[in-house]
Amino acid sequence: QPFDFLLNLYPGGPTSLAVSSSNGAFYFASSSHSDGFSRVAKYNVQGAIQWQKRYVGSGCSSFDISGLFINSSEELIAASRVSPVILQVQKINSSTGAVIFTKQINFSGGCNTFNNSPSVYSDSSGNIYVTVFLTVSCLLRQYVIKLNSSGVVQWTTFLQGSYGGPGAQIAVDSSGNVYLATTFYVGSSEAACLVKLNSSGTPQWQRALTIETNFCCYSGGAGLNGLVIDS
Repeated sequence: QPFDFLLNLYPGGPTSLAVSSSNGAFYFASSSHSDGFSRVAKYNVQGAIQWQKRYVGSGCSSFDISGLFINSSEELIAASRVSPVILQVQKINSSTGAVIFTKQINFSGGCNTFNNSPSVYSDSSGNIYVTVFLTVSCLLRQYVIKLNSSGVVQWTTFLQGSYGGPGAQIAVDSSGNVYLATTFYVGSSEAACLVKLNSSGTPQWQRALTIETNFCCYSGGAGLNGLVIDS
């Protein structure tokens, strides 16, 4: 019934799921385009609901929690789109659902707009990494942003292209290198692409999972939709 409550009463926006590797608890986010709120519910490993909360972006008319991640301290990290073009990152106490901090990064202005929903990751030190595909100054850009464990932005970088599509996925290795699973566009073709950034956000290499030449990596249509770094 809690799932029915979230899915049937609040349709119209993105959903996201995160699972704790330590205790099996899982967190489900559902957003509504009708009232501008997002709901998050926590369930234990047996599927019993522990809490559910309603969240909203400051002064916004639309708010979508579309990225969830459980960090090594069992804190919930949520990445959201806030209208008009504000990227919001929240750290949430996983025991109570209380917000620890909220960080907003404002991309509003001119022709700027969201092209997809953000994805989020947190490393073993609590640093937070967010990626989102935006139109900024009428140019299409796949942004990657690193924040420290207190929500302070450490660096921002982007890949620039000429085609939009679904959101990229992000992961970080033990040395702080960032891996971005995205897509590229060549003529009328789309294919998966993997990009490595170093710990300062500087691109190191890109690999295309296709046989093409003269391509450029950036967020596009069909491509990689999941990314995991092994041990």
